[in-house]
Amino acid sequence: MASIKDIGNGRCKVQWYDGHGVRQRRILPKKKAQDLYDQVCANKIFEKSGLSPSLGKNAKNLKGLIFREIAIPYREYLRGTRAKGNVCYIDRLIDKWGDWRITQITVGQVRS
Repeated sequence: MASIKDIGNGRCKVQWYDGHGVRQRRILPKKKAQDLYDQVCANKIFEKSGLSPSLGKNAKNLKGLIFREIAIPYREYLRGTRAKGNVCYIDRLIDKWGDWRITQITVGQVRS
């Protein structure tokens, strides 16, 4: 998906492949790099499910979804990867946030 690497001097390098298969690289301060990394990982989850990751005016399909509808396709994707041990974590999140709308969930709530 994406990678983040500390390059010293308070900076990090974030690398990922966009939707067209082109490698993107950015060198940013640690805080901004972590925010970009989180955003890229979230976008990849939405791309796997076939939905738009944008919360703009063109993403009406996303605003109406509940968490369960986006997490179940991601859980099925994980079963075929090396991260299949995370399926139980996704199941726990589905139990906790399954009936919440996507736009109501904040990053702080999921991390807690």
